[in-house]
Amino acid sequence: MNLKNVAFALLGVTLFACAPKQKPEEKIEPVAVQKASDKKVYMHMMTWFETKETNQHPDPKYVGKWGCHWTMDTCNPDSIDANGLQNIASYYHPLTGAYYSGDKNIIEYQLLLMKLAGVDGIIFDYTTLNPAWDFPMLIRNTDSIESQTQKIGLDFCILYEDQHIRDAANRNEVTDNEKNPCSKVERARLDMEHIRDRYMSQPNYIHIDGDPLLLDFGPQTFYSEAEWDTIFSVFPIKPVFFTLWYQSKPCGKNAQGEYSWIWKDHVAGLKHFYNTYEYDGLKMASAYPGFVDFYKDGGWGDGIGWNIPHRGDTTLVETLSEALNSNLDIIQLATWNDYGEGTMFEPTVEFGFTFLATLQKMLGVQNLNEDDLKLCFDLYQARVKYAASAEKQAELDRASALMAALRTAEAREIIDGLDK
Repeated sequence: MNLKNVAFALLGVTLFACAPKQKPEEKIEPVAVQKASDKKVYMHMMTWFETKETNQHPDPKYVGKWGCHWTMDTCNPDSIDANGLQNIASYYHPLTGAYYSGDKNIIEYQLLLMKLAGVDGIIFDYTTLNPAWDFPMLIRNTDSIESQTQKIGLDFCILYEDQHIRDAANRNEVTDNEKNPCSKVERARLDMEHIRDRYMSQPNYIHIDGDPLLLDFGPQTFYSEAEWDTIFSVFPIKPVFFTLWYQSKPCGKNAQGEYSWIWKDHVAGLKHFYNTYEYDGLKMASAYPGFVDFYKDGGWGDGIGWNIPHRGDTTLVETLSEALNSNLDIIQLATWNDYGEGTMFEPTVEFGFTFLATLQKMLGVQNLNEDDLKLCFDLYQARVKYAASAEKQAELDRASALMAALRTAEAREIIDGLDK
């Protein structure tokens, strides 16, 4: 090596030695919300919403059209009224407008709202792997949402809709995973294999006393203990299985609990289930903001025939008070986004953030308020506004992580500073 090369080498060593060390990037982890109530609170969530761009229905005649849960048979979200509201199959309109359940920005917004309102996790309204109708899209969306739960700091579990197998059977469409005809029980058994491997293996899957929680909206297809014995034969340890209230008997020893739901007798029905109904198994409470279905106006039959008006947040206060005052350890909130039945906690044009703000207060959520809920919407709007800017999206990634860590003031600084 000549003298010139030696000099350059020594200079490089000196510059390297004098260069400031890079500050390691802070790793921001989600933080649990502190609440006065020690009850577990889980949000029942639908994953069935599709836009024209995302609808991949197995039947080609539906591809490229708005999903049926936004339209039913009479509505068209492309039609906007004089108030700027979309013509959707609901009397209520999400602040974000009609959306795709698998949209990553929508998912982030929704999960952060739940977290900051004091929700501990999600109960996914879950269909079947049977490859017919819109079932594959619902499972795709469930997987997209579930994949973001850990980074937000939420748990989750599955509520199985066995009625979908009944409906598929009525259309002669029950098949196995290879699309070969199979029995209804075999189809359900295969679904349980998937639930076991895909969901119950996740570290944030909800457990009760060490065993995974599984719910069923019914049963509405399988009415014998023997059928459930076969369906659950895939589990080395059977899940803690909850049916709808008063529906566990057909499942025999397979059912350990029942959960309350929405019914026309409203608070009287909840009180009876919590305090009067003699049942040896576990019970799960419920709370809801109202029930006003759109089915008749949407062309889906004659409607339910009764409703429970929201009356601002009065219905929510009534039902949540009963749940909090009960001796039950788990509350299911019904629902995040069933717009067709008007049971949504999700912020809407009509109610704003009222239901989530009331939830915050009644659960005794500490150091968070409605302004923090509104920040979730600000984050969503910024995601959309700066969709083409990788630099600003990176800043928003940090803001999102800070919000999951409950450092909302820092997140607000980032979001407010994007336009500067």
